[in-house]
Amino acid sequence: MIRLIPWLAFFALLLIPIGASAKFSYGFSIETGIELDSNATRLTIDQPQVMAGLGRLVLNGRLGWTPAPNHALSFWYGAGGKLFWDGDADQADEVLHYGGVGWSWALSRAFVFSLQGYHYDSYQQGSIQDFRTAAASTGLKWNRSSSGTSLAVGLGYRGFQYKPDDNYDFHSAKITANFLQKLTSGIRDTLVDWQLRADYRLAWRMYRDYQLLPPTLCPEGGPPICSMQTDIRRMDWNHLFRF
Repeated sequence: MIRLIPWLAFFALLLIPIGASAKFSYGFSIETGIELDSNATRLTIDQPQVMAGLGRLVLNGRLGWTPAPNHALSFWYGAGGKLFWDGDADQADEVLHYGGVGWSWALSRAFVFSLQGYHYDSYQQGSIQDFRTAAASTGLKWNRSSSGTSLAVGLGYRGFQYKPDDNYDFHSAKITANFLQKLTSGIRDTLVDWQLRADYRLAWRMYRDYQLLPPTLCPEGGPPICSMQTDIRRMDWNHLFRF
């Protein structure tokens, strides 16, 4: 999956007619802050938990390229980490990096086609909860500038690797939908611009591990709480709605 992202960029370049008016843009940002984590090592409720403060620092860079009036490419990369102040939580000290590439193609004034890929990887000092993930997606967006309305739909794939236990690795197909309405309220000098947005995502996650039966289906005479592994692979439907 990691090797797929450079190919997405190469595929986009093949389709873009590069003109003399090509433009570049770039940006750089620094994110930092302090936090208090009530469960720094992400242990379950029946294990001793550690509350600890931490400092976080992430550096981000982005490069934009507009090779033609109706095509735009963007590249981004970030790296950073977090450091806990309590020695009992230092196994959760983390270094991470991520990057991606995106391509958008304005088919008309109203429709924009997009293709995107990204990769994220984290490394913890004690390998407690670190993971890596990569994804690729494509989408189509309809925009009506006169009313400030836009609607977008997308399809994609995501791969997830949980480093401490590969039974939690999964492959996932996903569908996304987004609605956005820009609004203005107030009169004269008190005009305020705001927006109304709704998002929905459906992901079908297919795990390496097998399904577990719930306690209600355990054999009679067994322990009060039990689980039995079946010969069917685990598959979850994951829904996200945001308004």
